[in-house]
Parts: sequence; C-alpha cells; structure tokens
Amino acid sequence: MDVSAIIFDCDGVLVDSVTLGDQALVNVLTEWAAPEQIMPLLHQYPGRKLQELFRMLEEQLEIKLPSTIEAAYRAESQRLFDSHLQPIPQVGQLLAQMKCPLAVASKAPLN
Repeated sequence: MDVSAIIFDCDGVLVDSVTLGDQALVNVLTEWAAPEQIMPLLHQYPGRKLQELFRMLEEQLEIKLPSTIEAAYRAESQRLFDSHLQPIPQVGQLLAQMKCPLAVASKAPLN
C-alpha cells in the first residue's frame, strides 16, 4: 500500500499530554471536589470539548465552577507542560523512519 502522507494527532500520540491535562484539571478543581471524585469522571469523558467537560463535571459533582475555570486550567496545563511534557516513547525513532510527508492535527489551542 502506498501512503502519500500521514497526519498524526498530537495529544497522547506524539506527546504524553493526556495525563498532564488530567492532572491540571484535578489541580484546578480540588477547591470543589477531591481528586478521587474527579479522576473517574475524567475517564468517562475522553476527547470532549473543554466547556462540555466542565458542564458535565458540574452536573456530576453538583458544583458551580467560576467563569475563570478555563483560564485557570489553561495556565495550569501550560505550567505542567513546560516542566513535564515528554514525547511518547520511541515516537522520534518512528518519525525519523517515515519516508512520506508528515503533519500534526490537533484541536488543542496553538498557545
């Protein structure tokens, strides 16, 4: 089979950002709920848009999150990514062996 190009998702495919993103959510939500309440809910809603996830968490945890929660989450995610983000093991070697054009697609914000 000839492959003319490959488009990779970024989060969880090229970099191990999913765990850090979950940790950022736990960190910003601990004012309203315990981590052991939050983590199981995050696993129920993978790949959701952030605002949708916040609405679902509000319903499930019976809490009201402030309008600043997204900004707090983005700042905490960036802090964790800056200090802990790593590529998925051996992804660099895989990409180096690819002989076709490569691209990355992600619904994450650019910054």
